[in-house]
Amino acid sequence: DLLWSVGDAERVTGLFNTPYVQTYTGLATDKYSVQVRRAVTKALLAEYDPSGLIISPTMWESVEVEEDDNGQFRVAISVAVGAVKTVWRLNVVETTAMPDTRFVVGAFGLGAQLHDRELVSVKASSENSDNFERGVITFRADERVAFEVPRPESFVIGTWTDYSGS
Repeated sequence: DLLWSVGDAERVTGLFNTPYVQTYTGLATDKYSVQVRRAVTKALLAEYDPSGLIISPTMWESVEVEEDDNGQFRVAISVAVGAVKTVWRLNVVETTAMPDTRFVVGAFGLGAQLHDRELVSVKASSENSDNFERGVITFRADERVAFEVPRPESFVIGTWTDYSGS
C-alpha cells in the first residue's frame, strides 16, 4: 500500500517508510484543526504548498465538529450545502488505512507520483490443482506500478496530541 508498505522485491516503499519525510507532533494546547495547520506550515517552510490531507474518518469527524470558545463549529461551516471536504485550503481524503493517531499533509502530485508501468492483467484458469474436477476457476490479477517520492520534504506525517484545553 502506498502509505505503509516497507518496500521490498514485491512491494513499493510507502510514504511512512520513505526517508526524509517530515514529522510533526501536535501540541496539547492546540485543537485538532490547529495541529493540521501547524503541519501545513512545516511543509510551507520547506518551500512546498501542500494540497491534501489524509486522515482517518474518526479524526475527520473530530476536526469537523470541533467548536470554538463560543460553541460554534470551527471547520464545518457549510455542512448543509455542498460540504466540500476541505480544511486550511487542503482537500481531505478520509481513509480507514490511516490510524486515529496519525495524519499526512502533503504536496500530492508534486511531491510524489504513481507510475503505472503495465496495465492490469487478469487471467482465468481451470487448470490449477484440482479446479477442473471441482468446477472451480482461479483468477490471477497483476499490475506493475512504481511509487516515486522525489520531494519527501513536501510531506509531513503528523501525530495527534489530545487537546488539554490550556
